[in-house]
Amino acid sequence: MSARIPLWFICAPFPKSGASTFTHLLVDYHLYNKREVSLFDTDVHSRTLESLFPQLTQTIDLSTTPGQIALFDQLLEAGPQARIVEICAPAHQLFLSQVRDIGFFEEAEKNGFEPAILFVSNGKRLAIDAGTRLQAIWRRVPVIPVVNEGFVRLGTKINDHLEAFPAGRSFQVPVLEPLLQTAIVCRGFHSPAF
Repeated sequence: MSARIPLWFICAPFPKSGASTFTHLLVDYHLYNKREVSLFDTDVHSRTLESLFPQLTQTIDLSTTPGQIALFDQLLEAGPQARIVEICAPAHQLFLSQVRDIGFFEEAEKNGFEPAILFVSNGKRLAIDAGTRLQAIWRRVPVIPVVNEGFVRLGTKINDHLEAFPAGRSFQVPVLEPLLQTAIVCRGFHSPAF
């Protein structure tokens, strides 16, 4: 049996939590390891990912029917590349409703994909409750909490926060050194696509 294709959803229900920086790092990880990747951004206003990865990114407006069809059809197209979708705060609830209504995760699994929700936390109890509700709705899809310490400062309480989620795994992005932070957020910085 062939390997399942990763389908990453970076869900960012809270603005200014470091989701785009995390997405940037995840894309760079794939490119550095010479893995094919398709990138989708639902933030039609800032278009941050499109400015960083113009040849990889499609910006999708989930508030329109054509945008919804474009995203879900393209995610299930045949092809070996991983799919990375950043769901911005304004599109978060709409996206979750759409996914549930059309049974998207179940369909993705049937088609050889391995979906996972990377849930970007704002460090508050509200995030734990929201992440726990997501895991209760989709028991077969991992909901993995992410804390970007450059945006969310929890200090010594970070482990307690991450352990409060029902997930067995988590991502923690440490505060980047100022020089590296400047390089990462500059337009156009990314690993070359090989």
